[in-house]
Formats: sequence, C-alpha cells, structure tokens
Amino acid sequence: YLPGDLFTSMPENKKVNLSKIISFTQIPFSRYVMSTGYKIGAETEWSQINGVARKDWGSHQHSMGDRFYDDSIFKLFPEIFPIINGKRYFPKSKSDQNWEPDFAEPKLVDAAVYSAIKYFKQNPKINYISFSVQDSWTYPTEGKMGGYLKNYPNTRVGRYRGYTNAYISFLNKLAERLKTELPRNGISWPKTIVYIVYGNVRVIPLVKLNPAILPITAYHLSEAIIDSIYTPNGGALRLWPKVAKRIGNDDWAEGKGFIYPRIYTNLVSNYVKAVQKEKMSFDYAHLEFYPNWSLDGPKYYFMSKIYWNPKVNTDSLLTLFCNDMFGKAAKQMKSYFTSLENLNTSMNNDSKINRKIGAYNTQLLLNENQLALVKQARQSIDKAYSIAGNDDQKKRIELFSNGFKISEGFFDVYNSKTVDTAKVNGLKDYLKNTVSGNQMMLNMATDKNFVTVMDNLIDQIVKGKK
Repeated sequence: YLPGDLFTSMPENKKVNLSKIISFTQIPFSRYVMSTGYKIGAETEWSQINGVARKDWGSHQHSMGDRFYDDSIFKLFPEIFPIINGKRYFPKSKSDQNWEPDFAEPKLVDAAVYSAIKYFKQNPKINYISFSVQDSWTYPTEGKMGGYLKNYPNTRVGRYRGYTNAYISFLNKLAERLKTELPRNGISWPKTIVYIVYGNVRVIPLVKLNPAILPITAYHLSEAIIDSIYTPNGGALRLWPKVAKRIGNDDWAEGKGFIYPRIYTNLVSNYVKAVQKEKMSFDYAHLEFYPNWSLDGPKYYFMSKIYWNPKVNTDSLLTLFCNDMFGKAAKQMKSYFTSLENLNTSMNNDSKINRKIGAYNTQLLLNENQLALVKQARQSIDKAYSIAGNDDQKKRIELFSNGFKISEGFFDVYNSKTVDTAKVNGLKDYLKNTVSGNQMMLNMATDKNFVTVMDNLIDQIVKGKK
C-alpha cells in the first residue's frame, strides 16, 4: 500500500499453486499511467509494483525544444521561430522554455514532419511523439501568428481561442502529412501525436481532431466540482467526445507544496467513470505525485487501482486497506481517512478560496465545519492507536498521526484569533526535530532549506495577526 515492508500485506499461506496451462489477459482502462515526484528507490519500486510506471515513450509536455532545437531546422526552417520585439528568436538550448513556434507559419508543418521522421528513425519501437507547448506562457504576438490573432478579440478568451485554433490546424495538417510521409520513409503508421491542453491552447478545439491526435488535459481533479469538469448534465468532459475519440489527463496530485492531507479518491473515481461513460479511449494519465505519505496515506495506491479499473469500489478499497493494516483499529482508521477526504473535498471546492501550490496561507483558512472535521479526524486516529493490536499496527498509525500533527499545528496557529507563542515555537520545533529529513512525512522534508522555509512561513502567519 505504501513503500516499505511496514505497509506490505502478505497472505499467511505464501505458497501459490498454478495449473500447467495459464491463459489470462487483463487490459487496463488507462493504456499508460506515469507517476512522478519520487525521491527514494523504495518509492520507485512501489510505483512499478502498483502499475503507475507504465509508459514506453517520452514526455507528453513542454516538448517544442525536443522537436525543433536542431541546427538543421534552424537552417532549413528559420521561419517557424517566433519574432519577439522585431527579432527572430532562436532557443538558447533544448531546455529553453521562453518561446513557442509560430503556429500560423505554414512551414511549421514541414519542420514538424522533418522532426518526426528523424525521431522515429532514432526510436523505431516508439509509437508516440509529443508536440506540446512550452511552460513559460511566452507566445508570439508578431509575425504570422500576430496577423492571425487580429481575427480574434484582444482579450484573454480571444487569445486562447486564436492560439488554439492555429495550433489545432497545425496538428491536424501534421497528422495528415505523417500518414503518407512516414511510410514513405520506412516508418510504420499509425503513430500518435500528443499535445497537452495547457497555456494559451487550453480551450477545447472547435474542429474534430485527426484520430492520430491525443489531447492530454490538465484537469486538477481535486477541484473537479468547483471547476465543473464533469456534472450529471454536462461539464467540460461532455464536450470532448464531439471532437476526439481519445483523451488523457495530467493531474496535480501533489503532496509537495501542501501541508494538509489532499485525499480525493472519490473525485478521481467519478472522473474516470465519466470518461468511460462518454465512451472515450483513455490513453494516458500523468500523476504528479510528489507524495506526502504521512498525510495522504493510501491515496496513491487507490489511484493506481482506479486507473486500472474504473469499476473498482473505492469504499471496498479503503475497507481492505484498513483491515489489512490496522486490525481491531480498522473502523477508527477508516473514519479517520474518510474525515480527511471530506475535509479536502470541502477545502478544494470552495469558490471563495483559491488554494494553489506554494500559496501556503490560502491552504490554511478553515471554516467551522472544516475545523470540526479536523477535530473528528484527530479523535478517530487517537482512538485507533489506543486499541491497535500489535506494534506494527501502532507504528502505521503513528506515521499518519505524526503527519497530521503538521496540518493541525498550522491550522491552529493560522485560524486562532490570538498568537500563542508556545504553540508557535512548538510547531517550529516539531518541524525541525521530527519532520525535517523524513521522506515519508513530507516530500519536501528533505529539501535543504525546508526548516528555513517553514520558519519564515510561520513568522509570516504570526506577523499577519499582530
């Protein structure tokens, strides 16, 4: 369930009898799943065991440097690079994110065909190639793209639509060309062209995508309700089948950057079921984990099961985990994790608060109902520890209890009307002496500046109250 022997469940009878002839095939709902953000080998091993390291192709995101940072492309197709402040901008390196190609330049298709042929000749067994926008949000407003944008309102919505239309037109033309150009160069067809629905190309296309194109959305599933990603009568997900038969998603499932439990198992389950209901092929999930094991617990394990089979019962998963790991304390631990999921769902789908990575202060403000859930979770886990049947069960509960103390400490300091110096200093000491360096407690606990960042954060909170 979690990395390490402590959270590994083994049957009493370890002998397995197999028949001489075995014929069994199981096809996962999500064709590929990739999770990231691990720091230690045990985490990587866990990801392989649980099927969230299933991919045999490169990155799906921010890949224009991979495609076009090439001396021969600079010489053959200089027109594809953007004009910035009247000058042609050529990327400084493959990792230079401060540019996008000119999507309205016709020769971009020629350059992309050239790049794809070269890529597939170097990687003959790979069937995917990414032409995804960079991460800097630096988009051309001059050159061919500048002229193209004059047909759209000079607003954020207008720019999104203009860039998306030009970009999708480029991808569709590329797919049609590759259908003939790749076989002509001894490369099999079909291949898959990946793009991430992100940045200024984040809106749903207005025209049908070539079947070879795989859009990968960037929906934050923890905010699925407030963002109306799927609803009984509509939502963004209902629009995709009109233009595409396949889809993927990149989810900020982060622990890193957060200091409260982010458990939203049922929101993920409902999303994957909604994709299945729309009869779309779900080709890829990228799960940006950066796990906080002590806060999020079995969330990551549950996600691995949901993406394999949308029909899996999430309540049964939690029940099985608690029975396996906590014995007599199973009921109390199930109540604990349920309270935390209810807390997270409430926090992340509140229209009044924008909870984003790094903006710690917006993570901490709780209303009365949310504070009650924090109290309820603490009562459940304390009761669980008191009735646990053996040392291993107590050690498991202790990990989650100690992790939750981080959140409780910050919630208390932030939401109290007055400053309690003893509580402030106690939280600082706890982070320094118990949390710092412990990878299972917080993903960022091993960062060199962890204690300094946390001390400064607590000082800012205190200063804001004076």
